[in-house]
Amino acid sequence: RTLQSRCAVFGVMNPKGAFDPTAPIAVNTGLPGPLLSRFDMILILLDTKEPDKDSIVSAHIINAHGAYDPDEASPSTSAP
Repeated sequence: RTLQSRCAVFGVMNPKGAFDPTAPIAVNTGLPGPLLSRFDMILILLDTKEPDKDSIVSAHIINAHGAYDPDEASPSTSAP
């Protein structure tokens, strides 16, 4: 018999050193194979270095949030 459960677990980690797409997941993560085999799915998200695209995205974020000045915002509650 096994214990039935309904549970989702997300594990997130950075690679051990620089990510090598040609190396096995166990090498990139530093986790042993028996532990990795317990996961139903392993999803790899890579943040590739694209300076031009990164510059456009960061400029958009700064422009979108740069209009907010916390010093000009009035507090929602007044201190006595």
